[in-house]
Amino acid sequence: MALVTTSRLRSDRLIRTLLISAIFLLGVYTLFIWTDSSVGISVKPFRLEFDFDYRYAYAYADEDESEESLLRSESNTGSPTSTGSHHVSLKPRSASERLIASGEGFCENWTVPEDEEEVARREQESSCWKDRHYRQLKFFLDNAETDKSYSELSSSRWHNDLNKRNMKALRALFACLPHFGSPEPRPEECHDNMLNVMVFHDWWFDMAVAGGSESGETVWLRAIVETLTEENYTFVNLNHHQYQNLVKVHNALPDVVTFIYARDTLALSCLSDPRCRSDFPPNTTSVERIPMEQRGTIPSWKLFTVDYWGARPGDHGRSKHAYGIQWGEEMTFNPLGNEWTVAPFPYPGHTYIPLTLEKSCLQLDVVPHDQRKEEVTVLGKLYVNLARDTEYFYPHRMGLVPQDVWPPFQNATSLAPIANARALKDTDVEQSTPPGLINRGPVPSNDYTRQVATSKVLLTIGRPEISPSPYLALCLGVPVVVPYFGNKAVPEGWDLYHSSEVQHGPAAAIGPPYVYSYQMGENEDMYAAVRAARDTPIERYIPEDMRHAHVRAEIMKLVTTDWQPRSREIEAERVERGEPAQALVKQHITERLFHLGVGRRMGGNGELLDTLYDDEK
Repeated sequence: MALVTTSRLRSDRLIRTLLISAIFLLGVYTLFIWTDSSVGISVKPFRLEFDFDYRYAYAYADEDESEESLLRSESNTGSPTSTGSHHVSLKPRSASERLIASGEGFCENWTVPEDEEEVARREQESSCWKDRHYRQLKFFLDNAETDKSYSELSSSRWHNDLNKRNMKALRALFACLPHFGSPEPRPEECHDNMLNVMVFHDWWFDMAVAGGSESGETVWLRAIVETLTEENYTFVNLNHHQYQNLVKVHNALPDVVTFIYARDTLALSCLSDPRCRSDFPPNTTSVERIPMEQRGTIPSWKLFTVDYWGARPGDHGRSKHAYGIQWGEEMTFNPLGNEWTVAPFPYPGHTYIPLTLEKSCLQLDVVPHDQRKEEVTVLGKLYVNLARDTEYFYPHRMGLVPQDVWPPFQNATSLAPIANARALKDTDVEQSTPPGLINRGPVPSNDYTRQVATSKVLLTIGRPEISPSPYLALCLGVPVVVPYFGNKAVPEGWDLYHSSEVQHGPAAAIGPPYVYSYQMGENEDMYAAVRAARDTPIERYIPEDMRHAHVRAEIMKLVTTDWQPRSREIEAERVERGEPAQALVKQHITERLFHLGVGRRMGGNGELLDTLYDDEK
């Protein structure tokens, strides 16, 4: 009887085990549906689909669910530019969402520490991110009360306004700390997105925040500032001349700062400086001689370069002079690659955040074609400062357009060419613009926009090499005529942005009836292009990638992506190739920066140095 009972028990256990295994396998089979191109999760409430960015997949909830999460996709190797059939519009989780999620189980019922003793105790015992943020923000704000190096981070043209704004933003973040991620009612001024803290270390960002410029750089960055403001992000402006402010701010707020967007020379300086960069390659002479307590806190993945012109190869643009890049050599500001370079045009390999004029332009009516003046606005300007070459109308000042193009221009096109240029002044002799060209001189931005809107055509003559002006004209329903200098009106790759090949390459790529091209130096070719544009009216035109909604979505993708895993992918790929995981900024680039007087590094006593080596005078 005992043997029968034991056998029966064993049989029952086996049946239960097999039943449980079958249920488990059935669940797995139901959960995953494999296709030849991707993996989809079919069980609700979550589905997994690939976004057009080849590095990420997004898990998102059905309408009755509120949770969104960003999942890494290690298997997807599709094209980074292909939208495909798996595109989803939901953004990945922002840093604030990831931060709040990391506090689950640790930050419930968090309260402000009562005293310094409790702050110290929590530093040792607490796993809640709020304690780290509280400690770092309190340290910074307390120091700002007595130390101007903390409270006056910006000393630009608008330093008072920007400094006040910086401190107001950080104090608001500190005051709202108890409410982040809490289900309890909160003050209306407290938003979880405030935890996304961006540091701007660039002159053009100062102008985008404070106003005072309509340069191409400012127009572009204004959309980023406006978007982050609308999303209740926190951002801090640092004076672009004071590299030490970047080091000071991040050393004090390493967990608080989400990302840094800096100008080229500052990003290169930091990534070459072991007292700024935290993931400096080990076992290198420059880092081994730095005591641990002096080493930097900024990881490479957190530092982006914001550059209107992009990181160009040595045979394009200013890279050879500015960075010492040789002919044909690739340039990158961040050793991780040019994904960490943010630019307003689709430069190869860069992170592309288009500029947009849509919001301001749509406030203006398109002037009917038959009500416009018989004029063509000529894009060009002259500098009073002779330290900068004038490249527009004068042959002895590197002028590009033949002077004989202007006298017959009006007869050849039936349009009067109108310029808005400063008068050139060489050795106390003021010269007018060439005969045949009507120069109205500089005018306010609004007046210039009205002039373009009432013109039949916008004509460009070689400089500036790329700017927002053609897109303003197109948005106003005015066709554009641009020159090319090489063999192709629309070159490929980097040549599309090469000033020796074409002006306004991305605009030229749009083509007729919006943009016409002419061979520079061929006057009849120019006249023919202007006549074609004149005789072919267009409606308002905004390229799809420059639509405000698209630009806003790209900005949010940039600031919500978790860039640290991407940096680890790159480092792992290097290791597989037998290379060190972390890379250095090329030595000749660093040497060139300091040779030109724009390189910076921190000294052992916290002083700012403008020499690359300690023994330099």
